[in-house]
Amino acid sequence: MNPRGRVAHRLSRPVSCVSGERVSCGKVNYGGGPPPRDNELISEFAGWLMRRVTRETAEYYAGVVGRGGWPPQKRAHKKAWRAYVKFLSMKGLIDPLKKMAYLDALELGRYDPTKQTQALVPDAEVLKVKEILYGLGLTEVFVIGLGGARLKHIIKMLTEWEPDEVVEHPHGLYEPRLHCDNGVCRYYLGITSGRKKCHYVYFPATEVTPVNEDPRKLYQRIRDALENRAKFNVLRKWAEQRLTQVAFTNNIPMDAVKLIMTRGLSVSGTHYLNTRDWADKLFELYVREVVKPLLKGEA
Repeated sequence: MNPRGRVAHRLSRPVSCVSGERVSCGKVNYGGGPPPRDNELISEFAGWLMRRVTRETAEYYAGVVGRGGWPPQKRAHKKAWRAYVKFLSMKGLIDPLKKMAYLDALELGRYDPTKQTQALVPDAEVLKVKEILYGLGLTEVFVIGLGGARLKHIIKMLTEWEPDEVVEHPHGLYEPRLHCDNGVCRYYLGITSGRKKCHYVYFPATEVTPVNEDPRKLYQRIRDALENRAKFNVLRKWAEQRLTQVAFTNNIPMDAVKLIMTRGLSVSGTHYLNTRDWADKLFELYVREVVKPLLKGEA
């Protein structure tokens, strides 16, 4: 089945055919520069991706390639372009040698987060997000965001709120989605596929009101309000940095931070349950020592 035109990816502006000096879209014989692309190809690329990855990943990859930005610098952008090169090769729009050349240019390399030097996110950036979200009447989105969860996961939790539903957790036991104790909560979201997985959303205890707004519209409304003023993901960076500091100070295993932040953690059974207990303890200390002072203006 030809997906062309059936799974459309909306671009912010039309895409003209772009490639090397001797390029016309659809031809194999061209010089250096980015792979050929136009609106029709990007739309078909999105449809091709939908059959292989999650909708979120497909939209993200198609958006990256649609915006251009060649050569890509970010690892995630390189992955999007690598997928696009394979798509073009499948369609016969680039020959095997050109495919190899592109993939070599888009080499990912081994990711080592320990080599990434990051500045400490100042409290002022977090408070800027607070001011904007409070102005929208989305207090709980900000408070939950202090737990380090991604915005899309927070919105999914609020729009599909089922705190008493008993489901199977990663350690194999059946428990309610929501657990609260000592001023902290965790909600089992259970996203185990796609680029952005999320087992639990940890957050300071707060009254949660289910949201009836369409998730995509709510996400876009928040993004529009923050645009050019603040970034929601600073909450995640801020939280991870402070959680790491609290864990180090209190001799808590760093796996606890990874569990809260939904980083790579391949454990199961008793060890997973033990790690979750550490994560609960860590988050309790984090809320008491970091979050509450921030919200009270004492940080």
